[in-house]
Amino acid sequence: MTLLLLLYATNNVYFAISGQPFSLSATEGVGISDIGRYWGSFAAELGVLQYLDYGLALAIGAFLFWLASRLAAPGSTRFYRAPIYIAIPLLLLTFVGYGLAGKADGRAEALTRNPLLVLVTEFGAEAKEGPPSLVNVMPPEKFYGLAHGTELADPGARSILAKNLEILQKRERNVVFVILESVGSRQLLENGLPRADIAPFLHSQAGNSIVFDNLTTVFPGSTRSHVAITTGGRTITWGSVYSELLYPFRGQTLVSAFREAGRPTALYSAGGLDFENLNIFYADLGFDQTFNPDSLSADEVAKYRTHSWGLDERLVADRALKWASGREPFFLTLLNVITHHPYGAPADYQSPFAGGDNFDKYRSAVHFTDSVLRTMVEGLKSRGFAKDTLLFIVGDHGEAFGDKHANNLLHNNFLYEENVRDFLMVIDLSGEIEPLSLPVRGSVADVMPTILDTQGIDAEQGVIGQSLFSRDYAERIAFFHKNSEPEKWGLRDGQWKFIVDKADSANPELYDLDNDPHEQTNLAAKFPERIADYVIRLGNWYVQTNDAFVSRLEGYDYKSSQGMTVAGLSEPGPKRIAIGSKNDHLPFVPLEGNINPEEDFVVWTNGPAYPQTRNIEYRFTDPSGAKQSIYMDHTREWSTVWLRPSLDAPRAEGDWMVELYDGDLKILEKPFTVSRGAPLRWSFMDKTPGIRAINVGVKPEGEDFHILQDINPRESAAVIVHGVPFEKDRMLEYLWIAPDDTYSAYTFAQKAGWDTSWTFRKPDGPMVPGKWRVEVWMDGDFLIGKDFRVSADAPLFLPIGGLALN
Repeated sequence: MTLLLLLYATNNVYFAISGQPFSLSATEGVGISDIGRYWGSFAAELGVLQYLDYGLALAIGAFLFWLASRLAAPGSTRFYRAPIYIAIPLLLLTFVGYGLAGKADGRAEALTRNPLLVLVTEFGAEAKEGPPSLVNVMPPEKFYGLAHGTELADPGARSILAKNLEILQKRERNVVFVILESVGSRQLLENGLPRADIAPFLHSQAGNSIVFDNLTTVFPGSTRSHVAITTGGRTITWGSVYSELLYPFRGQTLVSAFREAGRPTALYSAGGLDFENLNIFYADLGFDQTFNPDSLSADEVAKYRTHSWGLDERLVADRALKWASGREPFFLTLLNVITHHPYGAPADYQSPFAGGDNFDKYRSAVHFTDSVLRTMVEGLKSRGFAKDTLLFIVGDHGEAFGDKHANNLLHNNFLYEENVRDFLMVIDLSGEIEPLSLPVRGSVADVMPTILDTQGIDAEQGVIGQSLFSRDYAERIAFFHKNSEPEKWGLRDGQWKFIVDKADSANPELYDLDNDPHEQTNLAAKFPERIADYVIRLGNWYVQTNDAFVSRLEGYDYKSSQGMTVAGLSEPGPKRIAIGSKNDHLPFVPLEGNINPEEDFVVWTNGPAYPQTRNIEYRFTDPSGAKQSIYMDHTREWSTVWLRPSLDAPRAEGDWMVELYDGDLKILEKPFTVSRGAPLRWSFMDKTPGIRAINVGVKPEGEDFHILQDINPRESAAVIVHGVPFEKDRMLEYLWIAPDDTYSAYTFAQKAGWDTSWTFRKPDGPMVPGKWRVEVWMDGDFLIGKDFRVSADAPLFLPIGGLALN
């Protein structure tokens, strides 16, 4: 009972934050290091009701503990049993009352929904019928083309854009690229321009700006939106940010394009980036300089923190200006954070919005960020940058406050315009362009090619987006999706907006945005023929966009010949399979070619998660034709699964096959060869205690270890070792050997039973560039070593705490 009441109380807080009851999917990817930032949002919504619920739960818990101790005591009488006969019916009546209230009011039903029962019903949910057949595969030029909508034509505006482009391309300019957190078109703009009340500085720049106020983001959440914005539309759809973003993206990005053009590049973020692997994605882009809360010491972070999600943006802007000095023409990316829930402004900032509700806190946050942008521009002008600097400002997604659609709070639970409508504002500090505001319908995929176009840099072939300045710009369908439950996807086709459940095409919504901009009148019943057509287009976009992203990931070599297909979206379950190595706290590494008979390999699969737990058969066939089956539950919501097969040892040499079956239905198969000539990375037969593998890289708190080949001199370098556990505690000595053969030595206590451990280099400053080596010794005997390179060109993941940055 205590647990149930605690869950009720927690669900109340979660509902107050998000407008949705708690579900298992809300915890995906949340690690220990995330607790602090999430606590800031959680604590901001604690109120009297929640405190009463928690107090009641703890009181009942204490009472039941006392009662149990009395019942267990010698000489216990029925007197002590009587209260429990009264308490249990009263508690049950309380829960029934919650349920009856929910039947009377939809909001109450969501608010009082028992999270424990949610978890139970999620695991026991029945599979729904699949969506309409998706076997109709379309090329991008077809599924992107307008289907039922009409293009918003404005030849006059297109002519003005072309003239402005000529002006912008006359000379190289500094580019300051700002991505605003949780700020979309509906939040910032009014009648196509920044609102004077919440963004007075940006409003004042209307006379030297071009505003595109009708872009669509691909996802109502930060990471996938940032990826799409940076890559020109290539992003993760059905894949996982916790897998794919571990691998460097090697297609064209804003950063790579400017670096190839010889521009200095930098990323300055007020928010911590270590969630959903966004820090890994940005580090791999190769900025010359990065700054975020991890760049500071713990004392500095405490000094400059605004709320649990990040730092005072004034500090970040000041550091960015110092970096920019003397580096023209530069490319600078700025990320704010104060507009993330729980919102608000620093205590010393005088905001015109004095209310205490979330909407006023949000407006204060936007107003504060606007003031920081004003200070940033004044700093650019004082340094002589004004004549040659452009600001590009975009949001990652919108933010909702329940005023247009019930329970639509924050951003990630719905796909309405307040969630996904975005913008791009181009400010020319030289004042040379002709100002313009136009509602051209585009996508955040257009942001990258638009920025590059103003600098005379061509977007590479295959980039999804288009330059909004181009005379050849053609309006296309914009696609978007969300993965909070229930998963939905949708599109905007001219004036038409379509949203539907991804799993079974249920609950279709169709809106005419020209006549119904706030999506209040669902017209889906009047146009039933469109649903199947739109679903087919969505399936093609969903698959092909993900493929366009992962095909450019360095080291992501296990796509398999089958992969995901458009038709496969109708069928949850594994779609990719590979044989490889997977040690604790390390990413999966595919093993190409032969596999040693003693190799401790795993079978990796990836695909849309099953709606309920499914028992899958892994059928192995050896060279003689003998078969051996291993069964494994693919738990609901698992999109990536590893199986470490317990097969006869050592395995027979020759050609093998592994097949996956769901009952009698074969899902996937993968041939592989076992050979003594294959290298042995990890033997499952070797039971002798000792260290067997070593890697160098970085270990963010609460995350897996990331292996690095080249390490930045300012990196908080770490080493991870794997092996057969020692039977008693042992002291290991780690030697970090520099290029001049000098070394530093550190001891580490390897506890009995540990098969994996990592330790950090204890720096007194940056590492010297060149060839390094780390060695592990025990009792004077060498165990294992690893060479690596230190290079200033390597991306910087976790700067040494307190190390001064320019």
